[in-house]
Amino acid sequence: MKIYLKIFAIVGLFVFTFSCEQDPFIFDVNCDECYYPEPDTADLILDFTLNEENPYVPYILYIGDVEDNIVIFVGDVEDNIIVRTAYSEQEYLPAAVNEHYSIEAFYKNGDQTVVVVDGDKLKTSRTSEVCDTECWIIKGGQFNLKLKQ
Repeated sequence: MKIYLKIFAIVGLFVFTFSCEQDPFIFDVNCDECYYPEPDTADLILDFTLNEENPYVPYILYIGDVEDNIVIFVGDVEDNIIVRTAYSEQEYLPAAVNEHYSIEAFYKNGDQTVVVVDGDKLKTSRTSEVCDTECWIIKGGQFNLKLKQ
């Protein structure tokens, strides 16, 4: 009976420790990068390959997975498809936090089109124990849309 009580106590402590919205991995927090109150938006960071054949890269931004087909209007409508174009190797897009995003980027390869897809969740995490005040940090939201070399 005592062994069950010990196991129950350990499991209960583990669940309690990791069940709240607080991030258990708080050892790498820079308090100068904290937000208070919790932010509603943050930047998505998109990395592209620009070269002679692809001096710009058209792309489509989705909430959720590409297969969900929930497009966010952030660019021009071309052939009834909502497209944005990257003209630099790194772009920043403001977006709502605590959402999963996916991006399709379209590259030329001769007369073919190469599609690169990546997805990530842009989320906030509370890490109050490390800093003197309540601290919210931004995690995720980074997209590698580069061509493989």
